[in-house]
Amino acid sequence: PAAEEAPAAEEAPAAEEAPAEAKEYGVSDVGQEEARLEWLNYYKSSGDLDEAAELAVTAEEVAEVDAMKAAAAPAAAAADKLMTPAEEAAARRAADEREDARRLDELRTSMQGLEYTTDAAGNVIPIEHINAERLPPYKLYPGIGLHTGAE
Repeated sequence: PAAEEAPAAEEAPAAEEAPAEAKEYGVSDVGQEEARLEWLNYYKSSGDLDEAAELAVTAEEVAEVDAMKAAAAPAAAAADKLMTPAEEAAARRAADEREDARRLDELRTSMQGLEYTTDAAGNVIPIEHINAERLPPYKLYPGIGLHTGAE
């Protein structure tokens, strides 16, 4: 990538007057305003947002620089959070433990006052009571017949 060149030093004041908006914040001629805008754009494009914030004077410029700073903050925070493989594994284990604890608390509240059991894999099975009168008889009387070899 080609390196950006810094703008030239402030130019000699021009004979023209600055626009009314520029006069509101103390710029008296067009040359000063053009130099300020050139430096502001340079600092924004180079990522030096603190310098850009010093040169931003209109509400729009300040809002734009603030938005650029806000967008750059997560990227900088992510770069600071580089972890070793062991730290990543520890972070994953901690996240899994938090998720397990959350699910356990949720299960405790949903099963409060109910009877339950667990299967071999540790899954919770609620016990449902059934009406015993609706079950088939527990003793069956199969028909037994003797059959002899002679017909």
